[in-house]
Amino acid sequence: MNRFEEFFRKMSNEEWEDFSVHILKQVGCIPCTLPSYGTDGGMDYSVSLNGIKYLVSCKHYINSGKHVGVDDEINIVERLIQFDARGFIGFYSTRMTSGLQKRIESVCQNFGFAYKIFYPHEIIDIAQSMDTRILQSFGLYPGKYYMNVSKEEYEPLPCVKCG
Repeated sequence: MNRFEEFFRKMSNEEWEDFSVHILKQVGCIPCTLPSYGTDGGMDYSVSLNGIKYLVSCKHYINSGKHVGVDDEINIVERLIQFDARGFIGFYSTRMTSGLQKRIESVCQNFGFAYKIFYPHEIIDIAQSMDTRILQSFGLYPGKYYMNVSKEEYEPLPCVKCG
């Protein structure tokens, strides 16, 4: 198990949604709305990317090991229309079933919607390029400090007191 899997396991559903906002910002998405608490009507929040408004659906099933399936993402077209979105983003802590993958692909292709699914490995790749302060705020690296710079760019800083 890598440190990110344990990191994901410790997050609540609400933290997973909040974390997804930071990941999507890292790849250039601009939040239109933010996650809120309570019944969301099928949209956790929305973002804009390259002029397209995306409905974001977060599923945090890592602790159950359940894959995201067709029963978890229902009425995709209706949800996109309801929230005036032209794209769908799935942000999942586990993989999705082939049935759901086929449904999303065909629905988006047939109705002209864009879509993007963020799986755990892709989320980990993006997280590794993020500011570590954000990751620390969600509980990664407790009590440790890391910088996201390459060895070539690293410059040690002398102590202010002793030099």
